[in-house]
Amino acid sequence: MKSEQIVAYIVIAVGIGLILFAAYLAYSDYRTYSPQLSQSSQDVGSVLSSVISSLLVLAMKLGYLGILVWGGSLITKYGIQLLSGSKKEPSKQ
Repeated sequence: MKSEQIVAYIVIAVGIGLILFAAYLAYSDYRTYSPQLSQSSQDVGSVLSSVISSLLVLAMKLGYLGILVWGGSLITKYGIQLLSGSKKEPSKQ
């Protein structure tokens, strides 16, 4: 095996590892989620504040996971391009 192929396989493994890590983070967060039960004696302002806070935390987590998966897919794409480029031998004429 050429060193380019080894590097390509390592880059692909890192990209797939990032995607799997993001899937693990999402699944573990899904498994540990427990909804907050609000008491009926709270006023509308505190309930609205709690809901907005929960939605902002969810949006930040989704953004982080999206960026992680996007980065992993880009790294995997570059690894595949490197691998396909190393398999092609330039023809000498």
